[in-house]
Amino acid sequence: MIVQLITEFLAYIKHERRYSEHTIKAYRMDLHEYADYIQQSYGKITLEAHTHLIIRSWLSYLITQGLQAKTVSRKMSSLKSFFKYCLQNGYISHNPTAKLKPLKIPQRLPVFVQEKEMQKLFTEAEFKNNYCGIRDYTILNLLYNTGMRVSELVNLNVQDINTGNCSLKVLGKRNKERIIPVNDYMMTTLETYLQERENFLLEKNVQPSEKSLFLSSQGKKPYAKLIYDIVKKYLEQVSTIDKKSPHILRHSFATHLLSHGADLNAIKELMGHANLAATQVYTHSTIDQLKSIYEQAHPKGK
Repeated sequence: MIVQLITEFLAYIKHERRYSEHTIKAYRMDLHEYADYIQQSYGKITLEAHTHLIIRSWLSYLITQGLQAKTVSRKMSSLKSFFKYCLQNGYISHNPTAKLKPLKIPQRLPVFVQEKEMQKLFTEAEFKNNYCGIRDYTILNLLYNTGMRVSELVNLNVQDINTGNCSLKVLGKRNKERIIPVNDYMMTTLETYLQERENFLLEKNVQPSEKSLFLSSQGKKPYAKLIYDIVKKYLEQVSTIDKKSPHILRHSFATHLLSHGADLNAIKELMGHANLAATQVYTHSTIDQLKSIYEQAHPKGK
């Protein structure tokens, strides 16, 4: 029964709520893990028999397995959405997740690359003078200059570039479109890349109808791991931070904007955050940076 309802729920969030494939994959994994736990621990029980105590036992089990509070909280959120759907469609008479209290998640400050290191990335890192080198340079510039997510970059098409008003149209979470302005240098970089892309397509004998802005070395639409590998490869040349991912460049984009006095609401819109709370986390990094500068520069800072 529960497995069938999970399948129905996943179809609902895909076709009606239009969730991203990444989100659907996470929901699928969380809900099937829960269903397996119920089967092994309680056997075949009706959906109505799922109580908050049973669900809490699953959450406790996850914690004993060493999962972080943030991961367990996400799984709880998946379960809440599922049972809310079941209640709305009359499969249960009460929602067993209603009594669950949210877990306390320790706030982690975003990791970012220092401005000097970002300057080195574009002036000292070695980029080959071929399609892949020019592509990599453009990708890194775009991630840092716009703060877009890796999923948004992967799905960019050539037609999403508006040279007339120097902007990009990106498709964010839940298929929400937003327009991101880019500066003249970024637009020039994109135009240089597009010319190289055209030459590359002719060389590879790839149909010019290929619409993806960025291409793999085989002339296909890029995949997320390719972007991760590109970012890691070049950040290793200029930075010693442990995490070297596209999201770090997104964090750097927001942190550097705040450091230079950008309005928080404007950054929220640029990044495609649903609410201001998601953007406010960057203020902590900026305050810490200001404290460090104060302690080093002021006569009585220490």
